[in-house]
Amino acid sequence: MRRIGRTARFGLATVADPERPGFEAMAWDLRAENFTSRARGFVRSADRAVPDGIRLNVATPSLTRLTGARLAGPAAWAGLFQGDAAAWSLDGAVSVRNLTAASYSAARLSGPLNVQVRDGRMALDGDLAVQGGSRSGVIGGLLGAQPRVAFESARTPDGAFLLEDIDLRGQGLIVDGSGARGMNGSLRFSGRAEVTDARLVPPRRARRFRRTHPRKPGRARRAVAHHLRRTGPPLRHRHGRTGPVAGRDTASGRHRRL
Repeated sequence: MRRIGRTARFGLATVADPERPGFEAMAWDLRAENFTSRARGFVRSADRAVPDGIRLNVATPSLTRLTGARLAGPAAWAGLFQGDAAAWSLDGAVSVRNLTAASYSAARLSGPLNVQVRDGRMALDGDLAVQGGSRSGVIGGLLGAQPRVAFESARTPDGAFLLEDIDLRGQGLIVDGSGARGMNGSLRFSGRAEVTDARLVPPRRARRFRRTHPRKPGRARRAVAHHLRRTGPPLRHRHGRTGPVAGRDTASGRHRRL
């Protein structure tokens, strides 16, 4: 109740479509102090399917209050719902203002953000850009005022989270990588993180980056590998300098080279 407000109003209306027999025009409105939702579309009367999709808008004046975590101020998502209870998708775009994530803050985060659900698997992908990011601190210096991140991720039917692809570009940082499920069921991720300008790092921390690349004092690069199996210790992490990184397959116990 505290997150959305003490009172909420909900309205739902349907009316036969005079231009398409067997279809009904549908609309709903939900309004609360900290959350609003609107939907518009056409429903087929015979099976309650929505072949043309449903236009959906959701918004909140305070994402921090809605989630209970310090995240952002006003936020909104608008897009198209398609499918049914067994398989459905949401394709649209998000806009978030006054973002706060860890020690990084930004005036706005926006871009496409889509969800697909089928056979118990949920996939999430996006291409998000920041405007007005803070340059203070290590993270702010590396990301800069206008970083961008594109990603594809999934939640598998057994509840595991898999980061399938990521490409982050900041003022002084590049992160990219990909993940997949192995034949033995383990989840794997490999990628790289490269500091392209060590001058953006505070002097007391810049020396560690310069030592990483003695022939390129202003650059640093690390390779990263994660292995996750469905049972047992949840996560293993290996990282090192540029080049092959020795990882350990937590499911089979054998060492592998990425």
